[in-house]
Amino acid sequence: MKNNLVNNKPMKMLKKQILVILFFVPLIFSCSEDDDNVIDELPAKTQTGEQTLGFSIDGENFISSGTGNSGPRGFYQEVSNKNFLHIVSEFEKNNEWTSISIYGADISALEETDYKIGERVDTKIWGGITINFGDTDAYFTTDEITGTLIITKFDKENHILSGEFEFDAVNEDGSQIKVKNGRFDLNYIAETTTVSNNL
Repeated sequence: MKNNLVNNKPMKMLKKQILVILFFVPLIFSCSEDDDNVIDELPAKTQTGEQTLGFSIDGENFISSGTGNSGPRGFYQEVSNKNFLHIVSEFEKNNEWTSISIYGADISALEETDYKIGERVDTKIWGGITINFGDTDAYFTTDEITGTLIITKFDKENHILSGEFEFDAVNEDGSQIKVKNGRFDLNYIAETTTVSNNL
C-alpha cells in the first residue's frame, strides 16, 4: 500500500504541471497576438517623408499624420555650429490631449545611427510625454531611465528624417510609462528658428 502511495506522488505532480502549462500557454499566445495587432495598426516604417508618426503605450496606439499643428513635426537646425533636433506631435483621445517630444540641443551632427535617449540636458537627446494638457502629467527620460532613437534615414537634400524609437519615462511622483514601437517618417524643417525645449 505504501508503495502505491509513493508511486502516485510523481503522477500527481506531473498532472499538476500539465494543467499549469495548459493554462498559461493560451495566455502567452494571446499576449503575443495582442502585441502583433498593436504593431500592425501603427504606420509602416517608411523612409519617403510620408509625414507619419506612431507609438504605443500599454497596448494603446497613438498615431499622427499630415501637416500643420495637429500633425507630426520634425525640426533639424544647424545654428552657430550647434545642432538642434526636435520631433514632436500631439494626439487627442477620449477628450485628453497627449504630446510626445524627442529633443536634442547642441548635439553632434545628426547621422544615420543609434542614439541614447536619456538625461534632459544640452548635448544629449531626451524624450518626454505630456498627458492631458488641462491637468498636466509630464513624464521624461533621465540618465537612468532611458531609451533608444534610431535614425534610419537623414536626407538633407530632400529634408527627410525617418527612424524608430522606444523609451521609458518617469513623472515627479515616480510613476513610469513605456513608449514602445515608435516610428516616424517626416519632412523636417531646416530653416533657422527658435526651438523651445519645453513640451
